Amino acid sequence: MKALLSLLLLLQTTKLPEGRGKREVVKACGSCHSPEVVLNNYNSRSGWTNLVDEMIEKGAPANARERKEIIGYLARHFPLRPD
Repeated sequence: MKALLSLLLLLQTTKLPEGRGKREVVKACGSCHSPEVVLNNYNSRSGWTNLVDEMIEKGAPANARERKEIIGYLARHFPLRPD
């Protein structure tokens, strides 16, 4: 079972850009979402903050340090794109 979980984690992480906070994103967001959910979304830092806080309120597994890392990672790699 542990090997299967490790394989699933590896598959999830290969699509996301490398960088500080990636592990926390996979842990917290990957418990409910596929990497495509993150890969197909762009937001401002405040938008990511609001979304991450909403997900944590709904049960995403992230403590205060992990929350900060997640928001930083998402804001760096998936910033709001102008139309």
